[in-house]
Amino acid sequence: MNPITNELILLSLFFYTLGFATLAVAGFKKSMIKWIVAYGLVVGGIVWLTELKWVLIGGIVFMLMNGFYAVWSIGRSMKQYFADIKEAKASQKRGDNNDNN
Repeated sequence: MNPITNELILLSLFFYTLGFATLAVAGFKKSMIKWIVAYGLVVGGIVWLTELKWVLIGGIVFMLMNGFYAVWSIGRSMKQYFADIKEAKASQKRGDNNDNN
């Protein structure tokens, strides 16, 4: 394997690893497996039909998609967290808690 191909594959593996690490942090769900497999088949088919540089581009796109998912997932969790805090404050203001008996 020539050095350029070796570098391309190592960079691609780096970006795919970053993508999977992002999924691990954001919360991996079993329903995502079919989409990851479909994405892998599309990128694999493109690489098989064209050039190896698409593996690197596919890795970068995979990392970016997982990054956007992580931001969306964390934002959704924070929104729920703030809604729970708001509900707890409203409940405390109404005196619905059991500590005031």
